[in-house]
Amino acid sequence: MSIVARRFTFVIVAVLLAVHCHQSSSAKKTDNSGLWLFMQDDKAGFIDRTGKVVINPQFEEAEPFSEGLSRVTIGHRAGYIDTKGQIAINPQFEHANGFHEGLAAVQVSDRWGYVDKKGAYAVNPQFDEAGDFSEGLAAVRTGGRWGFIDPKGQLVINPQFDSVNQFAEGLAAVKVSERWGYIDTKGKIVINPQFDNAGVFSQSLAPAWTGDRAGYIDKEGKYVITPQFDAAFPFGDEGLAAVRMGNKWGYVGKDGKYVVNPQFDEAQPFEEGLALVAVGNRQGYIDKSGKFVINPQYEAAFSFAGALALVRDGTGKRGYIDQKGTFVWTLPEKKREEVAIDTAATDTAHLRPSCCCRTAKPRPGGIPSRWRIQPAA
Repeated sequence: MSIVARRFTFVIVAVLLAVHCHQSSSAKKTDNSGLWLFMQDDKAGFIDRTGKVVINPQFEEAEPFSEGLSRVTIGHRAGYIDTKGQIAINPQFEHANGFHEGLAAVQVSDRWGYVDKKGAYAVNPQFDEAGDFSEGLAAVRTGGRWGFIDPKGQLVINPQFDSVNQFAEGLAAVKVSERWGYIDTKGKIVINPQFDNAGVFSQSLAPAWTGDRAGYIDKEGKYVITPQFDAAFPFGDEGLAAVRMGNKWGYVGKDGKYVVNPQFDEAQPFEEGLALVAVGNRQGYIDKSGKFVINPQYEAAFSFAGALALVRDGTGKRGYIDQKGTFVWTLPEKKREEVAIDTAATDTAHLRPSCCCRTAKPRPGGIPSRWRIQPAA
């Protein structure tokens, strides 16, 4: 059976400091309505935690459920379905993001606006770029500058920043003249721009860079963990942060002391009590003591989203595993030659989202979901 020309890549959407790091480390739990994406015959569908197909594969693209709806693509247009697979908002948008705080960013005629769950415009398309709502505000770009709007589309913080992060714990990192600082929800600068890069706050601390070294600051802008790391994530659910020293990753507590010594080639924040790490070219999952709960055995793997995680083992078997490492759903054997995980996913480099590598600007179209299945050229 020949491999189809159009391959699909399972992509971790951890591409920016403002997004994935906030979702992964600010006590936000996975909101997928108990459904997980899968891909078969170039179509996306959904399974439940037992591996039962709940929504048959029928969509060109799809994203995980968020607030009860999933963004899907039909006929190259984006719309939304409910948990029964019924169309909730007709496909009509050029691009669309998941729902956050009741609204979703959508693109029409190269302009971004926001719709409610009935598909009605809450904010008419007018922005060059738009992020998801967080703590009552959404980042938008117009005229080359970023600001923030409320759910009615009113500018609460005028566009004036070169780049911004999402609000978390009442503060958002903003970039002014090549330096990062923080503003509150009124737009007042509470930490003067002084850092070479800055992440989101989680558990009252945020990663911040001075030169090429990262440490952690408090909400007064003072370093409580001195800059010493080559890369750093915000603190995760277990009160630990993944950090890199040299070529190895480990985990530190809020006192800056290692809880898990640097020993991994790649590492992700803790999700659902487990963290995805790489040893050589194999990946597995550890608990907060650093002990392997699921031994490194996968060629490609992703962090747990709810009860399940997407993996591919050394035999080419791919599907979802539970927290014991047992497959609950696998791609049917006869389909494996037809669906290939892109080579980018076989390299441990895919484990390192740019939030630990210094980028912080929301990507066009705002903030995507945790991960998605999307076509690869």
